[in-house]
Amino acid sequence: MPRIDLPTLLLVSTALFGLMAVMFLITWRQDRQANRAMLYWAGSHLLGAPACTLLALRGEISAFLSIGVANTLVLAAFGSLLAGALAFEERRFRLPALLAAPVLWIVATQSPAIWDHFAARVTLISGLIFVLVSTSAVVIWRGQRREALPTRPLVAVLLGFLAVGHLSRLILTVDTPASESFAALSSGWIAFVAMQILLQEVVLGYALLSMVKERGEARQRRAAEVDSLTGALTRRTFFERATARLAADRSQGAVAIFDLDRFKAINDTHGHLIGDLVLTDFARLVASRLGRDDVFGRFGGEEFVLFLATADFSAAWRFAEAVRHDFAALEIRNAGRPVDATVSVGVAAIPLVEADLDRLVASADAGLLVAKRTGRDRVETVAGSLGWTPRLRTGSDLPRAIGS
Repeated sequence: MPRIDLPTLLLVSTALFGLMAVMFLITWRQDRQANRAMLYWAGSHLLGAPACTLLALRGEISAFLSIGVANTLVLAAFGSLLAGALAFEERRFRLPALLAAPVLWIVATQSPAIWDHFAARVTLISGLIFVLVSTSAVVIWRGQRREALPTRPLVAVLLGFLAVGHLSRLILTVDTPASESFAALSSGWIAFVAMQILLQEVVLGYALLSMVKERGEARQRRAAEVDSLTGALTRRTFFERATARLAADRSQGAVAIFDLDRFKAINDTHGHLIGDLVLTDFARLVASRLGRDDVFGRFGGEEFVLFLATADFSAAWRFAEAVRHDFAALEIRNAGRPVDATVSVGVAAIPLVEADLDRLVASADAGLLVAKRTGRDRVETVAGSLGWTPRLRTGSDLPRAIGS
């Protein structure tokens, strides 16, 4: 097996870890709250850099520094890696628990049975690192269900390979013990395992940075697509998604436009915080009723729009009337005083209106205007160019007569 200069490899690792730590810190400073994981991952590399230096100086400095302190820093670095994974997934953890591995190493090496035997030390350190890294891999992998990111599976796989690398070192140490001298280490399997782990660490560092960048971009897209107060889609995103839904099936679909009645008076009487509460309660009420293909957005102010992808006119009317009734029944209070909040709705549907989103919205808006002019807190429609306003009664399906 060819000889590899292990001290040089470790010094190269020191430089690479230092560079990666700087990159993580720069990313963290850009958004300290959102990129909290970056701080832990920067700490992991900052701990790894001096650890590699101390390991490289084996034989030149005391065993206490090159073995005891160096491996303590290594375990603290991998503990910080796990802390970063947990922070990235926004999971709670206790920092002292992540120091269990270095503490266990310190305690174990007080025993001559561990300290005086190279194979025992390598087995212990490899086993502890395997546990920390494999746990990090599982944490990142499980997060894909909650938040799919393109680089996340790669990060989980790289962590898995890194864990396997340390497990391999453990198995090889037991199966093929190596001498503790650098001469033997540089020409043996340990140098190759060390090189493999180093390369994985470098690729992993860039993958972690890429994953954080992807999350930032995804959140920026979401901020542009979703109204921050109500969680409804923005006007532009509503039209994009509703147009796509309608293009997929032009045989059915309906639009309802909602306008909260006398909303300015609510703000003036109860304050804008209560006004915001009214908006969010209304949006939550509608969102709880949405089907898989329905699209719900906020047009601005107190006006909302809904595209019901599979509804005919009758179903859309019943939906709007149920929302109107339930919203009026909500108990919204300000310091014990009831907040009188109602909504007016305009409805339009295919085939009474052409299968065109702009025409459906315009027709529903005309129906909303009729609802406002005829007393508010009601559902109305104007069937486009037909000039026809239906008057329906559906018995128990409607809390009150429509259009009466």
